[in-house]
Amino acid sequence: LTTSGGLTDIDTEIGLYDSLGNLVANDDDNGIGLTSTLSFGAGSGLMLGDEFNLGGNGLAEGENGDLGMGMYFVAVGEFNVNFGPTGFDVVSDGTDIGGNITLTIYNSVPAPGALCLLGLAGLCGTRRRK
Repeated sequence: LTTSGGLTDIDTEIGLYDSLGNLVANDDDNGIGLTSTLSFGAGSGLMLGDEFNLGGNGLAEGENGDLGMGMYFVAVGEFNVNFGPTGFDVVSDGTDIGGNITLTIYNSVPAPGALCLLGLAGLCGTRRRK
């Protein structure tokens, strides 16, 4: 998950909550410039942060741990956002006004259909070897 502040370079913050309203992770400035990025699982491997962010190399490589199956909720805002630990408690006391924030979600896991095709390719490859 990564944010961008468009042409105005908005200082963003991002938080992720599970379906029960518990804060899973939040970030301020781990992206490029003043943007925010969260990376789970194996990550996308994309350069989504400055060279000193996201584990020291700027690559989204799962720095925020793993996510299990389920429904999650994202909260995005301008600095200063306070993400409460429970109850979807998100409050911003930022003073900037105006501008657009874009949230981009990258998924590095193949779709189930793609996995099925990979499985079929493996079966065909095995059959040819015989």
